[in-house]
Amino acid sequence: MNRKLIKQGIIAATSLTLLLHPTILGMPYHSTVSAAPAVNATLASKVVRLNAATTLSIREAKLLMQDKGLLLAYTTTVTNNGNATLDLMDYWIRVKGKNGKTFSTLLSEADKQKTKIAPKTTVNITYYTTIDSSTQISDLSFDVVKWDFSAPNYERNLGTVKYPANLTGKTPAFQGSVMIFNNTKIKGALKQYYITQDQSAMYLTVSFLLENVGYSSASMANMGFSIQTDSYSVYDVNAAALAQMTIQPKERRIITMQAKLPMAVAGKSVAIVPYTKDDTNKVKLPNGSFAIPPLKPAVAAPAGAAKSVYMEGQPVETTAGQAILNENDGSTDVSMEFVLKNSGLSALKLPGLEFTIRTKDDISYPLGYTKEENAVLLPKIQKTLDLTGSIPSAVDGNTSELIVKTVATEGQEGYVIGKYKIQAANQQGSVGGSFSYNKDYRIQLRSIQRQPLESDDVIMAELNIVNISNSSKKTPINLNGYFLINGVKVEAQSTAVGLDQIINIAPNGTYQMVVYTKIPYTTTVDRIAFVLTEGEKDKPAKTLFQFSGQSLSPYTAYSLREGYAVTNIGGKAGIKLLKSNIFNGDKTSYFYTEFEAINLETRAADLVKLGGYLLDDQGQTAPLKVAEFKEKVMSNGKVLISATAEIGKSFNMQNYQLIFGQSVVSAGAAPDTKPETVVVKPVAYKMANAETAVENKLTDIRFSAYTLSLKNVTSQLSVSGQFNVEGVKLYLDYDLAVNKSYDYIAGEHKVLLEFVDQETTKATYSKEFALIKAAENQTALKEGKMIPLEIVYNDTEIQNKVRDYKTYKLNVYDVVDNAKVLVASKELRWFTREP
Repeated sequence: MNRKLIKQGIIAATSLTLLLHPTILGMPYHSTVSAAPAVNATLASKVVRLNAATTLSIREAKLLMQDKGLLLAYTTTVTNNGNATLDLMDYWIRVKGKNGKTFSTLLSEADKQKTKIAPKTTVNITYYTTIDSSTQISDLSFDVVKWDFSAPNYERNLGTVKYPANLTGKTPAFQGSVMIFNNTKIKGALKQYYITQDQSAMYLTVSFLLENVGYSSASMANMGFSIQTDSYSVYDVNAAALAQMTIQPKERRIITMQAKLPMAVAGKSVAIVPYTKDDTNKVKLPNGSFAIPPLKPAVAAPAGAAKSVYMEGQPVETTAGQAILNENDGSTDVSMEFVLKNSGLSALKLPGLEFTIRTKDDISYPLGYTKEENAVLLPKIQKTLDLTGSIPSAVDGNTSELIVKTVATEGQEGYVIGKYKIQAANQQGSVGGSFSYNKDYRIQLRSIQRQPLESDDVIMAELNIVNISNSSKKTPINLNGYFLINGVKVEAQSTAVGLDQIINIAPNGTYQMVVYTKIPYTTTVDRIAFVLTEGEKDKPAKTLFQFSGQSLSPYTAYSLREGYAVTNIGGKAGIKLLKSNIFNGDKTSYFYTEFEAINLETRAADLVKLGGYLLDDQGQTAPLKVAEFKEKVMSNGKVLISATAEIGKSFNMQNYQLIFGQSVVSAGAAPDTKPETVVVKPVAYKMANAETAVENKLTDIRFSAYTLSLKNVTSQLSVSGQFNVEGVKLYLDYDLAVNKSYDYIAGEHKVLLEFVDQETTKATYSKEFALIKAAENQTALKEGKMIPLEIVYNDTEIQNKVRDYKTYKLNVYDVVDNAKVLVASKELRWFTREP
């Protein structure tokens, strides 16, 4: 007599309840529900006795459509509590459908060797069979049969397990159940799902819990997932992360998976079905079925509201900040923050993220940010990503959404982790206006001015940063900005310079800084805007505020008697304009001026560098060359500083201004070129050319900080041998005094003594002398009284130029750079000692 040998398999799928809130679309992801009674979604409540010591139950039965048709997989659990080994060859299970129709079953490849059950052990065995698609899971019943040669047909029915009519076969959304996978108990639960769509398809992102509640590790390499509708349409799920995953006992892992679905499933409920890959039999054995609520596109999270998502299996709280919009040459620049906070208990490697703005017309525009290699989110610490990009000016930011996706990697597609409403704002002000920054600072734009360099121009924004908090705050070191000229962004690099020597700002204290950039001098500026930004080196800058809609700021007008105050912390000084003149030369003219600078700091300090230029009523400019000074000056110490400018013949000397202020060195100069200086916090002195006062005597000649007297001047011919006339020789005594009220004199002054014969030919000779200290190949006049000096003017042709030897003029010039200023002139007689 033939026996029918059946190996039986069982899925142990115990119902249980997870401490979860359903992730209903439009509800916060971090919400949870309180514990509820276990849902009886299994067949395990019906136990069939095989003998007095052995029981059998069917833990779970699941359906999954595949190539071979609708496949039923079910797992039997057999527990042998006896003292003898149980031979499973005496038992089998007959599956019945509607009207008693029976289906032949096959044993899973992994369980074919399970033929006996040792005493005091439990064995799970999985069967599968293909049923017709018209059969519902509630139509199924399972007859447990034993061979009995004394019974009709040699078999005896030990019991029937009927699938309960009120069960759907699905674990409710956000609740959990235990599956038997690789002979290990794995608890599964839907943790989160997210749906987006375009014109052609829906895209489902699922975060799914896998927790090993068994006693041995489990490789997930042969686990897969499918999405299945109630009508048994099945769609692939990308679960590439499982290929390299092993879950240890008591370990919880949350995996994120994606599926592309047709629009036909919109609004329908589906299930996500975990399955075991039986490659030998070319079937997928379903381990469970977890309900997903009706599929509807996710509602975007409100702007500024926190939204919890899963990244790499850990909960992360995310927030999209306000989007700052700034017009720029027909488009709109967008800047916004995206904040992530790890809500878990361990560090999380931040996945690569992609950000796009999607308009109401379903057009997407990318936003960029600085990506960090191996970036990590530490528990309970937030990280801010500064997003920047551009959208067309016609796009309404407030009707657009921010879409956040993970970056696709090898073997894994990118997936949407969140969608956020955008709250757009145009943060704009004007010159003189201010805004709050980081709640601790108020930033004011004082002016935007244009100034010439030798080859280009610069535009410069002057900023005051006030600490409005009750405690000291660090100086913001990452502020910069860019300019918009007539609505077009200036692409040249900007330079930010702090003017105060401080590392923190006291409560109600102010920090001064400027931001400037070069532009071609031919640029026409009708409308100017300045956009303040914040950013670190080699990272995209974040837009903070736009000061727009204004013309260039005028210079503050000063009278010639008004002193210029340097208010920089660590460099306070008072500057007084002493005198200014223009001196005409043969080919060019020179402007000469002197300043008195006083150190107003409480200790010795470096004076700030000064700079400026001349500007006439036609817009012509002439840069001011200020004498260099590097020594520290004692508190209340004074320095006399001279400056010159070379002026072209077309410069209008009757109507011009001195634009004067502090100076910084221009950035971006080409190698091996002289750096250009940029004037900071300039003021305008309206210049009035006074007649140069020329002394008609040679004593008490005052210039700069010096007083010179020439005495006992005698002229004669310079003769060698008995008859060789080689020029003119002067003998004189001089007094030279230096004004002791100045600690230093900045700028090298020299004295030029010029001999001019008064006959028609005007034979002229000159010689230059340094003051106090002589450089190489120079002769210096020393400080003192009645110091004898001999001067030789060589000219072997002098007798052809001078015949009467009656009178000559001795002119005294103060020489600074190329400027030669006549300070004294007196007519003297040849060969006569003049007092």
